[in-house]
Amino acid sequence: MTNQIEKVKNAVTKTKLMPLKDVVMNSMPKMLKVAPKHIDAVRFGSLCESLMKRNPDLMKCDPFTVMASFYTCLSLGLEPIDGQAYILPFKNKGIMEAQFMVGYKGLVQLYYRHQDSSTLDWNTVRENDKFEYEKGTNSFLRFRKAEGDRGNVKGYYIVAKLKDGNCIFDYMTHKECIEHGKKYSKTWDREKGEFGYYSPWRTSEEQMCLKTVCRNLMKILPKSVEMQRALEVDETIRKITPKQIEEKADILDVEDRTDWETLEAPKEEEPIEVKPTKVKKEAKKEKDEKVEVQTSSFSPSSSALKNTPEKTLREEVTIMISELLPDDKKDSKSAEEFLRSVTAFNDYRGVSLPSGLSAVSKEGKRTQLEVTHSKLKKAWEEKFVPEVNVDGE
Repeated sequence: MTNQIEKVKNAVTKTKLMPLKDVVMNSMPKMLKVAPKHIDAVRFGSLCESLMKRNPDLMKCDPFTVMASFYTCLSLGLEPIDGQAYILPFKNKGIMEAQFMVGYKGLVQLYYRHQDSSTLDWNTVRENDKFEYEKGTNSFLRFRKAEGDRGNVKGYYIVAKLKDGNCIFDYMTHKECIEHGKKYSKTWDREKGEFGYYSPWRTSEEQMCLKTVCRNLMKILPKSVEMQRALEVDETIRKITPKQIEEKADILDVEDRTDWETLEAPKEEEPIEVKPTKVKKEAKKEKDEKVEVQTSSFSPSSSALKNTPEKTLREEVTIMISELLPDDKKDSKSAEEFLRSVTAFNDYRGVSLPSGLSAVSKEGKRTQLEVTHSKLKKAWEEKFVPEVNVDGE
């Protein structure tokens, strides 16, 4: 038994660890192999990285659920931006995980991929607009925007026209859409009587109402293969392994881990301020000795620094120095000494401010600013970025 315990300890010690963002971005080239031709690999990678920066709670999620969400986007040929798709942090059985959600613009794109689709028309109806409709054997819908003040939102409609000339439409009042969200969205907090902080029902209400109408309409329209898949994976949590990514697994074959009984929205947080803030949490050493581990809402640029503006690099250098310095040494003198200790080249050690960092080294190779940024980032990540296990399947 003792030998088995030692083997386990040695295996854990040798396990490769890396920050969550690196886990996702390192897997991106393999995930992109399932993407349709219209997806730009560089753009998609940048969007994913930007999304993780804007939503810090995603950095706390199981990395394989985050990868599964991005993998789902690629499988459907959608981008996690502009209402096409959302990736939201949730607590699933007490563990932070990422959930994939299709947006109404994503459904619109998928509708147009069917060979029988022609056009889609949609709008928000307000109290002062001229609007009337009737369903049945002589169905019709007429809409005209009011001039000037249109009044409060009344409802939403979507009309789908097929190539054979048939038109199919659906209309829902604003109240019906909101009630639908409260009933079916797991971001609705019944105790607080409001949608969660990251919920698109809170941040993009109009888009979610249109999605509700659009989803109802899609049930009776001809569906592309991608549309059928989108409706199946919508609002689910899946966990994909590196092996499944390597094998280009069908996202529908990836286990649906969503527990609809225990799914909770993450605890609401205050909006992140421009000035970086730090919080403290407890971590355990081997002998249960409590130490303070700091985390930060700030996230420096990726390793591809050549395309990052110099102004941004200088600002990030300043922020990282500020966060790396102990609380009792956040004065100008200490900051200057710290910067001089990490500047890229010996012949520039006299630099005392980020603005004084040279754009090009004397050797004319890499810029001093980029190397300094990279050195600071490495130290910053060791202090602030949580590590995750990437060897499990």
